[in-house]
Amino acid sequence: MEDEVTNVEIPPYSLIGFVFALAIMLINFYLLRKRRIGGRGFLLWLAIGVGISIVFIAPPVFLPLVNLLGAEYWLSGLTGAAFMFFLAMTFYLYVMTYYFHSRISELHDMLMKLTMEFSVRKYAEEQDEAKKAD
Repeated sequence: MEDEVTNVEIPPYSLIGFVFALAIMLINFYLLRKRRIGGRGFLLWLAIGVGISIVFIAPPVFLPLVNLLGAEYWLSGLTGAAFMFFLAMTFYLYVMTYYFHSRISELHDMLMKLTMEFSVRKYAEEQDEAKKAD
């Protein structure tokens, strides 16, 4: 019975996935320490790293998800879940791109308005100086 417990075999893809998740978390902590990432970004990438490590180290936790997806094998279910995650992240990036585009357009409009106000004020000051000189 002791041999069964000590001879737990970890598949190579689990080890590679765990190392990848560990690398994400280490880079995340490094960026936080150097203040190159904010609190929300840190939490997002930490959650992604922890999620990836759980998926690859403890596959039985995700057997209900595999059954929900109707996959015959665990790796097929993981691939389906990863594809859905990819679609969700693509949608998130699309929404963020739209938000930043609209924000940049709004800032551009504000800059143009400020430039016009500045030009009008400068013109008025030049006219006042010209009247005083006469």
